[in-house]
Amino acid sequence: MTQNSNAAQPNRRQDAQALVSAAITAHRTGNVALAEQLLEQALTTEPTNADAMQLLGLIAKGKGDLKSAEAWMRKSLAADGKQAHVHHNLGNLLKGRLALDEALACYAEAARLKPDYVDALVQQGELLMALKRWPEAEKPLKKAIGLAPDAVGAVAAWADWHTYKGDNAGAERILRAALAKQPGNPFFSNNLGMLLSSQMRYEEALPLMMGLITSMADRPEVFLNIANTLVGLGRFNEAVNHYLKAISLNPRSNFAHENVNNVLWQMGRGADVGKSYDFARQAIPGDPDIHEMAAEGLMVFSRYDEAEADLKEAARLRPNTPGQYRLWTALRLGQMRPDEAMAIAKAGLQHMPEEHDLLRKLTEAALLANQPAEAFDAACRIAALDPYDQHAAAYMATALRLMGRDDEAHQIYDYERFVHQVELPVPAGHADLGAYHQALADALDALHHAQHEPIYQTLRNGTQTHEDLFTRPNLDQTVVALGEQVIAAARSFIDGLPDQPNHPFAGRKGSAMEWSGSWSVRLRGGGFHTDHIHPKGWISGVYYVDTPDCLADEEAKPGWIKFGEYSRPVGPSLPWEKAVRPRPGLLVLFPSYMWHGTLPTSGDQQRLTVAFDIAPAGAKSLNR
Repeated sequence: MTQNSNAAQPNRRQDAQALVSAAITAHRTGNVALAEQLLEQALTTEPTNADAMQLLGLIAKGKGDLKSAEAWMRKSLAADGKQAHVHHNLGNLLKGRLALDEALACYAEAARLKPDYVDALVQQGELLMALKRWPEAEKPLKKAIGLAPDAVGAVAAWADWHTYKGDNAGAERILRAALAKQPGNPFFSNNLGMLLSSQMRYEEALPLMMGLITSMADRPEVFLNIANTLVGLGRFNEAVNHYLKAISLNPRSNFAHENVNNVLWQMGRGADVGKSYDFARQAIPGDPDIHEMAAEGLMVFSRYDEAEADLKEAARLRPNTPGQYRLWTALRLGQMRPDEAMAIAKAGLQHMPEEHDLLRKLTEAALLANQPAEAFDAACRIAALDPYDQHAAAYMATALRLMGRDDEAHQIYDYERFVHQVELPVPAGHADLGAYHQALADALDALHHAQHEPIYQTLRNGTQTHEDLFTRPNLDQTVVALGEQVIAAARSFIDGLPDQPNHPFAGRKGSAMEWSGSWSVRLRGGGFHTDHIHPKGWISGVYYVDTPDCLADEEAKPGWIKFGEYSRPVGPSLPWEKAVRPRPGLLVLFPSYMWHGTLPTSGDQQRLTVAFDIAPAGAKSLNR
């Protein structure tokens, strides 16, 4: 190389940097086109200028061209791999497209290159939590909070980490301390309100959340969180108004649509159900996400013709998306067209062979189409992915019965061993069972706020309490006592099971237990439960508080709980194989995967129960 060429190198670099500086100025003033032109000139002058490449990446990201943005950032890092901020920005892009492991590596590298990079440390910790790698998240988050003890992101993530590990009290202390330093900080107020609401401390949460309306009036999540809290307080009318406000700010908010329509249904306002989707379609015309969201929501209410119209429009606007396989399969199942549902599910599984929801829908469709062998194979595929998937066991047993392989089905649905009945003793402090049940009924009645059953549940002609019953704060002692007795009875039941490590129910013997759901149901005259399973449980059960006189009919068995029945409007049916007569004070325990329902009651008397699911503590299952 000549002396002149050596001298030219610094000049080219200086010229390129001058162009980059001018591009930054142009970008700041809103002249994006000029900024791009200057950056391209910089790269013509110095093709390896890393700053120009990463700035072109940021401009592409701002335009929504994420593919080009990622390509430019990778080129920038190839030219200079020591740019911590570029690793961080690339991590954000990768996180956005759910390439989480790659994003995590980017954040880790950014924090390695710049050890005091608080944002990178926070992102690293948050992503580790999202990946359920909570122990690993502690180190970067602890370092971030040490470097920036008052930074909103660091404080919020550190509190979240405590929540993830089950230390709600620790998370609350962190957020309250942050609010003491920065009174009125909307982010800390919001996070504390959500934390309190998650613990069903609604009275404490609501003032914090309502205080955000002034400072965060454009944030739909604020109104969504307020609405959810109002539902917890039984203030349904106010909740509906706040859900609608959230939808007005974000017509694509699936949670707001789902919740408002469920609340409207429970209030008996069926004529208003689905109107939120009408608003969303008008607010953002031609949006395939809204049409898919509306279709899924309307199917819950069996409004299949409307759902099909939305799905057709979504497919026209954006054909062949993965979500459409799931939605079209669900639609055809709802319309009782199982052959078509099977074909769609199989096509989807060609692209997503381990998609649980499609496998479950394929299994159900095969059962409805009277193809039990195919249903059994699909259920085995589910079990291979998750041995404790409750759908897998239920469908296996059903398919085996339909194939006439009753002995094998009986290994899964062994009613004599697995349906357990026990009379619970009267808790201390109550004169007799009648006195205890009167006090318990009074406590439960105060929690039944709705007029109508939840649309997502199996009861018909009755009401169900909102949120988990046994984990509520300030719970009436009559309910607390029942929960303690249920857990003790469940432990005794499990201890008495045989040792069968590979069994879908008994194989979990020895596990510590925790509530995965609990609620009270009040059935009116003629009420019943459709046949169902409990996907999030391991042991399910019901305790009878008040029962109608009609249960004495040993022949018709009105109001009795039945096990094993599988019946649908089309396709093969299986009769129930065991029924239990409810009576006050009786607890019935059974595997969560066991089909169960109730025969309709007769007369006008109510039937009051407490039902629940128990799961192994910390269970990691793919059930959704």
